[in-house]
Amino acid sequence: MNDPLVQIYIVAIAMHIAAMSLVLYLWSENRQERFLQFWSYAWGLSLIRWLVHYPAEFNARLRATESLLIAVTMFFMVLGSYALLPSQPWRQRSVVVVTGVLLLLNGVVAAMVGLHLEIGYSTFTVVLAFSAGCMWVGYRSTHLTGHLVAAAALL
Repeated sequence: MNDPLVQIYIVAIAMHIAAMSLVLYLWSENRQERFLQFWSYAWGLSLIRWLVHYPAEFNARLRATESLLIAVTMFFMVLGSYALLPSQPWRQRSVVVVTGVLLLLNGVVAAMVGLHLEIGYSTFTVVLAFSAGCMWVGYRSTHLTGHLVAAAALL
């Protein structure tokens, strides 16, 4: 069990279980906070993604499933970050449609080129930057330290 990749999988799975549990608990305390609901979906889907990551090394169908899980995870992460903004410049429906279309196109390109994981990680980088931007805007609007800490962590 000294394989560094297996250790990364174990740590990632444990982190995702902890994060999903925390976010679900916070959401159960205040069900009006939609961003917590979106983020609980994102953490849960990302947990499933990590559970199939190791077997996906040896199975092409699981690799494609993992790619889909990455895209859907990013979808909910974007929605959660956007829902956290104090004032939303675009309608929620527009954000859902644009994010969905962009992630669908991203998945099609990944399937055509055969670089599911690589394009998924590139997408994840863009989504992290978007989420950090949302946290920064939230901090500038509310001056809550939590937004600033989240922006720094996402960067």
